[in-house]
Amino acid sequence: MKKDILSNYINQGINIVARFILIPILLIKLGTSAYGLIGFYFTIESTLVFLDFGIGSASARFLADKTESNMVYKFSLIKKIEMIYIGLATLASLSIFLLSSFLSKHWLTIDNPQLNGEKIVQLMSLLFLVSWPKSLYENFMSGQFLLYQKNIINSIFTILRSVSLFILFYFFKGTLEHYFIILILFNFLEVIGLRIRAFKQSPAEISPIDGMQIKYFLLSCAGIGVFSMLSLVYFQLDKIYISKAMTSSELAYYNLSFTLPLALLSLLYPISSSLFPRLTNFKNDQYHSTFFIKWFTLLLIVILTYLSTLYVYSYWILDLWLGQNNSSVNITLLIYSCAGIFFYGCSLLFQNLYIANYKSNVLNKAFLFSSLFYILFILLTKPNLQQTAIAWTISSFIVFMSLMFEFYSTYNSIASQLLFYAIKIISIFILFIIIHRLYFQYNENNICISLIGNVILSLLLIPLTFKVLPSFVQDDIKHFIQEKKSWL
Repeated sequence: MKKDILSNYINQGINIVARFILIPILLIKLGTSAYGLIGFYFTIESTLVFLDFGIGSASARFLADKTESNMVYKFSLIKKIEMIYIGLATLASLSIFLLSSFLSKHWLTIDNPQLNGEKIVQLMSLLFLVSWPKSLYENFMSGQFLLYQKNIINSIFTILRSVSLFILFYFFKGTLEHYFIILILFNFLEVIGLRIRAFKQSPAEISPIDGMQIKYFLLSCAGIGVFSMLSLVYFQLDKIYISKAMTSSELAYYNLSFTLPLALLSLLYPISSSLFPRLTNFKNDQYHSTFFIKWFTLLLIVILTYLSTLYVYSYWILDLWLGQNNSSVNITLLIYSCAGIFFYGCSLLFQNLYIANYKSNVLNKAFLFSSLFYILFILLTKPNLQQTAIAWTISSFIVFMSLMFEFYSTYNSIASQLLFYAIKIISIFILFIIIHRLYFQYNENNICISLIGNVILSLLLIPLTFKVLPSFVQDDIKHFIQEKKSWL
């Protein structure tokens, strides 16, 4: 498990660093309008997540389920599911290609006349086709407890893809079309690598699979599928609205302000995905109570450390990326996105708990309330960029509180302890933010003092946070440090 989490962090760390380096280069070489179109592609890809119907998560759960030991049957069914999945991807890709003219001329407002919108959307359709199966094969590997191998493959191709893009745009005059061609090539190779490893342990024998078995499997996906569609509304409605109502440059600024806050999820998923198989058959007993509190408090510390650091250095980061184009609007958007990601990040472990224990209906209710609020807000107010970000933050709060209330009603004793430790940890970080605001806020005339003060303040935060952790978590951390010292 430790190896899985460590490799996940290395993989996600490589992703974040690559993104951080490439963003200013892409903005300088391509411009904000083109960067907005890159964001539009990822919005399309995420919007079409409903085609997954929960198949990916259900496949991971199916392969991880130890009550079904017949591996021939498991892999035979999974191969049938793979064919369905690729068929859906092909249908979606063809639809994007056929709608390329409509999307480029009637949906998007591309404020750079030099960009060939129709051709770019056609390249997006091909990129979607080669990229879409990636998550399925990753879920196959997750269900077989092959996270370490998955992360190695992901890391290798992230490095190859990023280095190729860096060389293309830093040393040559790359275009947006070249950007998508590079992604198509390396994403296709990555998908092939993941598939080969996912089926490496597949038995040569194939068991006949009838329609009823496939139907039963797809029915088991239904709850997760509804959750996937509702979470899609939660994550993508703001970008879909902005892509239609505003210019591609405004979409770029919005996506940029959300880039690093959303990158936090890349740090949280390694833990949550490693814990997923271990959250099955969750009970209200001492073992599960200790397990859940331990990992929730550790997740909370990761969330607060990342977001408070990002908040402190937000002015430097956006100045680096946008230069003279930076404004108070972008800072405000980033702060709202940090607040929204805080609530969503805190809900991740609860989401995995309910999915692992076949309680997707709990998630469906939470995201339904959130989505209804979001849709009504947009329809009634026609919000600007800042108001759109505020609405997303409120939606995140609704999701978190809905899941927290459900958890409290089911696991009262665990929830009470959880709340007690969470309040203590959050208080420490609130104190950190207050001191930062009073003494070490960004000042163009005193950048060095601000930086040194924030570093010292951050170092003081470590022992304070350690002291408010549960005693059994402190013991685990001390034991881990002693193990590393003896190894060194």
